[in-house]
Amino acid sequence: MAVRQGSILYRWIQYPGMLILKTFDTLSAIFTANKPVLTEADYPELAILEKHIKLIQDEYLMVSQQARLSNVSDFYKVETAIGQDDNWKGFPLMIFNNKFDENIAKCPATFSILAQLPGCTSAMFSVLHPGKHILPHKGLYKGVSRCLFTIFAPENGQSWIKVNGQKFPFETGKCILFDETFEHEVRNESDSNRVVLYLDIYRKLPFPLNILNKVVFTLLERSPFIRNILRSYEQISPCTFSKHTPAKPYLK
Repeated sequence: MAVRQGSILYRWIQYPGMLILKTFDTLSAIFTANKPVLTEADYPELAILEKHIKLIQDEYLMVSQQARLSNVSDFYKVETAIGQDDNWKGFPLMIFNNKFDENIAKCPATFSILAQLPGCTSAMFSVLHPGKHILPHKGLYKGVSRCLFTIFAPENGQSWIKVNGQKFPFETGKCILFDETFEHEVRNESDSNRVVLYLDIYRKLPFPLNILNKVVFTLLERSPFIRNILRSYEQISPCTFSKHTPAKPYLK
């Protein structure tokens, strides 16, 4: 049975999950370094992206010319007003370890690189058109770190992200790594597209938080919210899904 997002049944199923999420996030904030922004020193494995940027750029360009990039708002539906419209496009490869098989077939080199990245659970080409503004908002889950690897960026810092009040320009070939539970917003003030590889990476956590995170992640992976994203994307771009097993998930 399909559970419609926003319905009473959806909220009834969602409530205990939100309580677990809140508990996990509170414990993570107390017992770990609660940093809004991380560096590549925290995840040295990200160097593989910069090393192979030309392959990733070439596959994105091929996809953007041969396949239709979808409005993110058509499949990633959120109840918070963050400014989703036709100026934010996406081409998902995987989300919470659910692979978009037809999309991956169009980007075999990119996916092969991501498959070597420990703990990578979600990936999407994300394109902001000129003038696009994603409004300030917060995520709900500290169990993954958000990585934005810039493939193409406007010059002169005209496209940027602000995390917890700190502003970072997008730079081609560079990663911006942050905790999405802190307030963040994104803006493209240029007259060209900003393109990133939008990744979620399983967070490095000490015992026993790593075990609790595995439980929370599994609940999210099977949640109505994720199922609705997959179902919505399938309606606008028919495809099949399969399970992804990340390389060496972080378990300390």
